[in-house]
Order: sequence, then structure tokens, then C-alpha cells
Amino acid sequence: TTLRFVLKIYENKYQITYKTPHIGMVNTACAAAAVAHIIGIPDACIVKALEKPVIVPGRFEPRQLCATRGILINDCYNANPESMKAALAALEHIETRAQKIAVLGDMLELGEQSLFWHRQIGRFMRKSISLRHVILVGDHIHTIKQTLPPHIIAQTVSSWQDAITILEPLLHKESLVLVKGSRGMQLDKLVDAFTQTEIAHEFAS
Repeated sequence: TTLRFVLKIYENKYQITYKTPHIGMVNTACAAAAVAHIIGIPDACIVKALEKPVIVPGRFEPRQLCATRGILINDCYNANPESMKAALAALEHIETRAQKIAVLGDMLELGEQSLFWHRQIGRFMRKSISLRHVILVGDHIHTIKQTLPPHIIAQTVSSWQDAITILEPLLHKESLVLVKGSRGMQLDKLVDAFTQTEIAHEFAS
């Protein structure tokens, strides 16, 4: 899965290609290009640097699943409504024969609007046509079930340990698993339980 966009630096335009479906990479690239241009770095160097793959642990990081063919996307560095929607949209755009599963944890520190924003994620998931199973981890995320589309099977648990018990039997065939939640939910421990240390270089196809 690739992401292509045109980077414009005043009168000059450059085609940039990333091997990721995550639209957030465009915003990051534009910010980096703007700073680089301001400090006088030549356009050719900027474009060359942007096209180098950058994998940051916990930020839509593909990792190889243990004991089964498939990939787990570790995106549990943190979570808010916009980053949650971006991750789910990116998951939807990955073309694959593998079953798609999402493990979603609470989005913390949203204040009085917390339940509202979690329900909004459920509404957004009506666009997740290829997603069939979701495991909801935490105290607030379960409200997604109120607005979740009927084609998605949802199970709720209170901790990452319980999520492991639910996820394990689902991985009997090739899978693409998205793990996303706030750091306080400790979903990185679930990631470590199911994945090898090396990073997968490509998404499932």
C-alpha cells in the first residue's frame, strides 16, 4: 500500500511516495519540509530525506506476528479522536486478503466530553467496511458499541491482559491487527506478547 502526494516548495513541485496508507505522514512531511527550507537546505536534499522510510516505535509501526502469518500495527504510543480516526482510515485503505482486527483502548484525558468522542469513533467506523472484529479495552471505549455498524463484531474487556485472551484464538489465520490506544492503557504490553522483535518491512497484501 502506497501513499503519493505532491510537495510544493514555492514554484517547484515534487512527487513523494511513501509505503504507508497513513495520511498523517503528509502533514509530517510538509512540516519537516517547511523547516528545512527555512534553514536553507536544498530542495533535492529535502526530497531525498523525505523519501527515506522512517519507522517510529508505537506510531503505526508494522511488526511481524509470532506463530502465524500476518502483521500487527503498533499505534499505541498515544490516542486522541483525530489520531484514532486516521489510524482506522489507514487500516481500511490497506489492501489485503488477511482478516482485519482492531484492538482499541480508551482515549484518555478527554474530560467531560470523553463518552461523546468515543461514540463518535463508533460512527466513524461505519467507513471501516473491511474491518470485521474489534476488541475494546477500557472503561470509556465500550461506548463505541452504541454507534458501531452491525457488520463489526465487538467484544469489551477491562485490561490488556484480558484482551490477549480474546485476541489469541482469533489469530488462527493470516491477520492484520491494529492496536491503538492511549499510553495509560498499556497496550504496548499486548503488542510485545504477540509480535517478534523485528519490524515487518511491508504491510500484508
